[in-house]
Amino acid sequence: MTKKRPVIGDPLQHGLNKIDVEIAGLEKAIAEKVAGVDADRAKHALDQDGDLQQRLNDQIRVLRGRVDQMQQKRFDVELGELAPKKPVVAASPTRSKKKWDIKNVPAPTYPIGARQRGDKAALDAAFMAFLEYHIDQAKITMQRHDVDAAGRASIDLLMDVAGEHLGMHVWMSERVKELETRLAEIEARPTVKARDTGQPLTKALEKSVTRVTKFDGQGRIAEFEKVEGPPEDLDLLARVEALEARPTMAYRGVWGKGTEYHRGDVCTHQGSSWHCELDAATGLQPGDGLGWKLMVKKGRDARP
Repeated sequence: MTKKRPVIGDPLQHGLNKIDVEIAGLEKAIAEKVAGVDADRAKHALDQDGDLQQRLNDQIRVLRGRVDQMQQKRFDVELGELAPKKPVVAASPTRSKKKWDIKNVPAPTYPIGARQRGDKAALDAAFMAFLEYHIDQAKITMQRHDVDAAGRASIDLLMDVAGEHLGMHVWMSERVKELETRLAEIEARPTVKARDTGQPLTKALEKSVTRVTKFDGQGRIAEFEKVEGPPEDLDLLARVEALEARPTMAYRGVWGKGTEYHRGDVCTHQGSSWHCELDAATGLQPGDGLGWKLMVKKGRDARP
């Protein structure tokens, strides 16, 4: 019986085919990660995941470096010679992470009434205090997440964050300007006089409240309030009372567990701004339940 002789292939071609297969796999992995980055960038700026994009870009750089190595190896195999090995460089010692320069700046308060008084010095001082406080809070957040203060961040990410904050600042500035204009128009209106007395309208409005007893809808005797007065005055008084009963928006600083909060209050919690939706929300943490509504979502944390 004749033994089959083994098929002897071309070792050079076999080596090239093996390298080509590995390059093709690397290129496929790169294409998948590029598609992931493009898909995230297509989302709204607030919904994008900067950490995911940075991680995928880092992986793409590593894979492309590997592709370059394999292409160089293929070139060397085609020439039938091996490239000289690079000398081994000793790894540099691991550098300890740099700590953030945290000053523990106390939370500032807005100088209510300073703008009406024309106190520019108080406004400027409070503005700088707000900047220093929130910069310090951002550093505290980075330190809490063990981020290296000397780490590098991509310029693209920095521009996204800077542009987002600038846009929010300009938007809020325009809103405040609109409110100040409308308030100035209201304050400039002349005082309306009552037709009969010549007194300011707010002093002319009167109502008479008398307590009376009568049968209620279930046949029982009950006590009621009987309101009397000119119909137009009663209507205006009811509208004024309804306006006064509306909750007003007031910033209450950083959320505290023991602080009393009411409908209309605004607080800061974990970098976001929240609006109170209940008449009483003491001890209810923003984000838990329906007591608070998110007003302004916090920005993305920087990554080295």
